[in-house]
Amino acid sequence: TERGKLQIANLLGCKALDGQRSYTICGEPCYMSPEKISNLGYDHTADYWAIGVLVYELLTGRTPFGLHYTNENELFSQIMEWNEEKYTDIRSIDDETNRFIEALMSSNDRQRLGSGDGVEEIRSHPFLSDIDWDAFINDDGGQSPLLSFALDLKKRHEDHGPMEDAEEADMVHDAFIDTLFTSIF
Repeated sequence: TERGKLQIANLLGCKALDGQRSYTICGEPCYMSPEKISNLGYDHTADYWAIGVLVYELLTGRTPFGLHYTNENELFSQIMEWNEEKYTDIRSIDDETNRFIEALMSSNDRQRLGSGDGVEEIRSHPFLSDIDWDAFINDDGGQSPLLSFALDLKKRHEDHGPMEDAEEADMVHDAFIDTLFTSIF
């Protein structure tokens, strides 16, 4: 939105599952979970997989499956072969963030973060421990700090080029984490 809040843009493909599984293939291919691609049926945990892909992409500038793929079959093969044990931690991402991404992107949808207590399970993950959920829910209508942060980072990149040292990456990561999830959840 113009205030810097994330907003779901298209709810036309949404449906209430009421404990059932869906078999509809829809969504952006690089965010599809293994169970969605395999057409074995999926539930709300497929969305948690997509959040894991999004967090990874926002922190690294690419999806866990690379920047480019030549065709959807190649991408789908990479997703189906995804295994959190093979997941390579990104050096600029701290251990807690890596554990959060791994938990969201568990290839077993029944073990995926959020599969037990849903959003509350995700909100209580240590990665999100600094978020004041009450303040977020009772939004005062001001501009998102994420928008300000993104605009500052864009200006810095235009003025000085990309980040190159780990200390600067850590600073950006910390600031990003402090603002990102107040915009998502």
